[in-house]
Amino acid sequence: MRKTLAVIGALLCADAAAAVPQLDLSVTMNPLKLEFSAQADLSLEAAEKFDFSLAPGFEIDRIEVDGNSVPVRRLDSAPSPRYEITLSGRLAMHTLRVAYHGRLVPLELAALNRRDAQQALPPLASKDGSFLPAGSGWYPDPGVPFTCRLSIRTPADQVAVMPGTPGKEEVHGGGRNAVFSLPQQVEGVDLMAGPYIVKEKALTIGDPPVRVRTYFHRELADLADRYLDAAARYIARYSKQIGAYPFTHFSIVSSPLPTGYGMPSLTYLGRDVLKLPFILDTSLGHEVLHNWWGNGVFVDASHGNWSEGLTTFMADYAYKEDAGPDAAKEMRYGWLRDFAALAPNTEQPLSAFRARDHTASAAVGYGKAAMMFYALRGRIGADAFSSALRAFWLQRQFSTASFDDLRRAFEQASGGHLAAFFDQWLDQTGAPQLSVTSATFDGSQLHLQLAQSLPERSDLVPVRAYYDGGTEDFSIATKGATTEAAFAARARPTSVAVDPDFTVWRALAPSEAPPILRDAVAAKRLPVLVLDEALKQAALATAKALSEGEVRAVSRDRAAKENFLMVAGTAEAVNAYLRERGLPPRPAQVAGGDAQFWMVDDATNRVLVASLPPKIEDARGALAAAAQRLPHLARYSWVMMEGGKTLGRGNWPAESPRVPVK
Repeated sequence: MRKTLAVIGALLCADAAAAVPQLDLSVTMNPLKLEFSAQADLSLEAAEKFDFSLAPGFEIDRIEVDGNSVPVRRLDSAPSPRYEITLSGRLAMHTLRVAYHGRLVPLELAALNRRDAQQALPPLASKDGSFLPAGSGWYPDPGVPFTCRLSIRTPADQVAVMPGTPGKEEVHGGGRNAVFSLPQQVEGVDLMAGPYIVKEKALTIGDPPVRVRTYFHRELADLADRYLDAAARYIARYSKQIGAYPFTHFSIVSSPLPTGYGMPSLTYLGRDVLKLPFILDTSLGHEVLHNWWGNGVFVDASHGNWSEGLTTFMADYAYKEDAGPDAAKEMRYGWLRDFAALAPNTEQPLSAFRARDHTASAAVGYGKAAMMFYALRGRIGADAFSSALRAFWLQRQFSTASFDDLRRAFEQASGGHLAAFFDQWLDQTGAPQLSVTSATFDGSQLHLQLAQSLPERSDLVPVRAYYDGGTEDFSIATKGATTEAAFAARARPTSVAVDPDFTVWRALAPSEAPPILRDAVAAKRLPVLVLDEALKQAALATAKALSEGEVRAVSRDRAAKENFLMVAGTAEAVNAYLRERGLPPRPAQVAGGDAQFWMVDDATNRVLVASLPPKIEDARGALAAAAQRLPHLARYSWVMMEGGKTLGRGNWPAESPRVPVK
């Protein structure tokens, strides 16, 4: 879901009887010349003053209130200029008209990387694609949720699109005219344009039918049918699970940016991202579901953003459950492993999560929150869980909702009290270390003592008993620092293990958490030792694209003193350095391709190795490709690449520790 829309509910607490502002925009835009002009008509309730901002470089031509020209006062503010007008109190409603024009920012000059694209962006334009984000000042923002209608003229080869319902579109006189309407309340509106090829598919699951569209660059046109079919399946899936799809259209738009956004009835995905094979099976469904959670029911984030975790659970995780128990287990393990990678003192409680802006926030707002919904479903049952969500949708669509509203829906469906459950998940930080401190068998019963490092937590913890000929599972309801329990066992187990299927929010044992690339992403500092000076700038650029911490080059002497390090060089130089440091040699699994990246599997050293081709230009190319691909592969311990493409990836073995039974 688009970050600027994730907290839409914060502004929806006004009197429900208040009139919803209508914003009518008439825009002329030429991305090639970076030219933009517009007229905005806005209905406003009576107030003494109204102020708004426009993007830097935009200028007001005139302002009228109720058909009369009025003076405007420019306020000193940053980063965007703000303007203030005085309104008459004699009328209940006013009509504001603002005519303005300006220059768009060349997208090429923005030099965006994946991290930059997650931050606030100005109105960007290029012949390959233009993006005018909500909140960037490309229109006068009413300051409260509003409805919107847009008419836009662009050059004939530039196709415009925004969230909502497309209307009449025609090409004449060397230009293209298009109309869009968004009758549902929104906090902001994004506008996109590009040299798109448009393809459409109608879904007969509603009245009128839902129409799915792709707006793809020419090199992606062959992917259109696959995306249309996949989006149609997701819309049908969630319409059946939750309730009718809340819009008339869903559009998938290719972007020149290196990342993606979700908006009401639309997802904007990087043209390189769309080529990745896993997007159809994961990210696309996630963005479709946000039309129910986040853009259909808005988020009151005053006590946490619930929509990302619920969407992750019902989309990403649900697809893994569809694939089978092993795939689902792997995703649960991934959530715990991502949390284990966080640097100390970087975690906030789930109640403080608003939007994803770094690894720590994602591990909590997506992973921990999804695990909370997993635990909740296990507690109240799948039928009550589904019933609660359908009722929640019927009651709350196109209005704001909080975690408290969700809790009440689950309580009504299950007939239970869930305040303590939600308080534990939302307000507590950390994850308990769980360990069996005593395991004995008296001939008929297995006696266990389970210790946890966070005694205030209460969970239902599975324990698996291992026999020579099989296994048996038991569950212990933890309470306090230690919990004792006894179970009737069919024979003497040889050993027991705590939660080997990773179903509980907990701290992983060392043997369960071998190093992964995410450790480098989340590190507060990532020193980089470059073994060939000619590769220094390229290696540093790759490290900065991957890591969210401080990145800087270090010498060999300094590198020997670092607890966490990235070392980059040709294969020969890397192999020699590992021998010199007494580190484990290149693993047998990481022998293919022309470039390899792996985390050294060592108990005391955290080292990210970048092994590169012998020719400098080839090595630089491999590093540039890694900068694009490794952020998407951070959950793995090793990655092999060939010609800039991923050849193989994997993880070092992880095992849950077993405790012998006496």
